[in-house]
Amino acid sequence: AWNLWGEERAIEFVDPSIRDSCSDQSSVMRCINVGLLCVQDSANDRPIMSTVVLMLESDTAILPTPRQPTFTMGRNPMKMELSTDSSEVHISRNNMTNTMVVGR
Repeated sequence: AWNLWGEERAIEFVDPSIRDSCSDQSSVMRCINVGLLCVQDSANDRPIMSTVVLMLESDTAILPTPRQPTFTMGRNPMKMELSTDSSEVHISRNNMTNTMVVGR
């Protein structure tokens, strides 16, 4: 999402079935902007919920520009493996592995 935002192509992040049926792409871009603001690295940079509601409801509210995350991953596909224990998924990239427990 961040890479597309930086390239001014964030609309490509939206699922085509939604993007193609949406007549108001500025609202979609507003939602992406707010979403990026909500995941800022520093909690002090994230908006509080009342501000999020205001930003989403108002077409005239001026939204801050999100800052680039400290860690962004490239667009290369990741290697994903399902372990023999079906409750775990192993994701490996750049010689680093994350193991996530999958809920039921």
